Amino acid sequence: MTTDKDGGYAIARSGESRSATERKAPGLESHLRRFDPDFRRRVRAMSRSSERVADLVKVFPAAIHRLADPDLSQHRRANALAAVNRGVPLKAVAELLELPVWLRRLPPDAFRGDIPSFPASTDFSRRIATRLPRRRRVSRTWLEATAFAVQAAGEDFALWVAERPEIIPAGLPVQNALRVLALYAAAHRDGPGEASRLLGARWRPELGTDRALCAAMSWFNRVRLVTLLKGRRLDPWLRPATVNGIRFEPLTTVEELLLEAQLMNNCVDQYATPLCTDRCRLFSVRRDSTRIATVEVARHPKEPAVLTITQLKGPSNVPAPVTIWQAAYGWLAQQDQLMSAPSLYSTLPRGQSRVWTNLFSTYRNRRGGAPWWPTSPSMQALSALDSELKQVAREASVVSWLFR
Repeated sequence: MTTDKDGGYAIARSGESRSATERKAPGLESHLRRFDPDFRRRVRAMSRSSERVADLVKVFPAAIHRLADPDLSQHRRANALAAVNRGVPLKAVAELLELPVWLRRLPPDAFRGDIPSFPASTDFSRRIATRLPRRRRVSRTWLEATAFAVQAAGEDFALWVAERPEIIPAGLPVQNALRVLALYAAAHRDGPGEASRLLGARWRPELGTDRALCAAMSWFNRVRLVTLLKGRRLDPWLRPATVNGIRFEPLTTVEELLLEAQLMNNCVDQYATPLCTDRCRLFSVRRDSTRIATVEVARHPKEPAVLTITQLKGPSNVPAPVTIWQAAYGWLAQQDQLMSAPSLYSTLPRGQSRVWTNLFSTYRNRRGGAPWWPTSPSMQALSALDSELKQVAREASVVSWLFR
């Protein structure tokens, strides 16, 4: 083999003796065993057709994998094989097979079934070539993850994912591991419909793994809140009242919760599941028109049928002063109904599927229907999305209350 001007390798232009072929056969066989089992027999047969085709096994595994693809047209296969046997540079072989030439640096282990397509831009090719996996065992995950990231959120997100193949948990399909992150990343640029308005910190290529995962989970929790509560009003459980000049107002709609989170700089917009499964209720604490605290009411840890105050925090989650605690317990003492028997919802409330459709209509239109994203927001689907992102966070060793 000789080095071509593009830094790749050209197929050997002179024939090899039979003894030379036999000497390299053991090394060739070790490479052949690393190909996709469904392609291996055809790859092996092709490698026996000529020394130049056999060279592809080591210097351009993607090319011979593509040549062995039964879905490749006979015309394209014949043209590519003829070019290989003429000893053309690998760049020309790649063009004939519609493969990016940087794929030549990936091992046989990376390829399974159809080789995915990638952007053909010079900029993407240059940048992705610096992010190829260093470990052979992650090459397949790397290729699948990078290809999905391009499809689901574009080139910048794909380059970000290409640097982090280790975040994909073993046993979790790549699409499942990355789909919430991809939706979050896409929102910063082309906006997944109404869901783009729920962004907090916007995704950008410079974000570290921990910040990106936390921001994605925070965004998804707001999406879940809107999906479950839009157009609905929760039963507040307790009556509003004023005690010692301090007013306690229930937060029962998605608009009230999002505004409270914004003005108080707290996380009440992350409470979709506990609110919609009747595990708690939230109240805004105000003096005149000024918000001074937020209170959470839930079942008593020792007496589950009795409601009690489980959290009371000032702006930015600072501890509330004693005067507010005293007023809060005075408000609780005024309530006629402190007994509660919460019921857990197992199905989505009627009409909420329409909310979900509106949230992601723009994204689906721009991403070919986005078949990786649930079409219906069942409680099971929402739980699966939540669980998948938490698995990714654990794999990436990201620790945050968001992933508990």
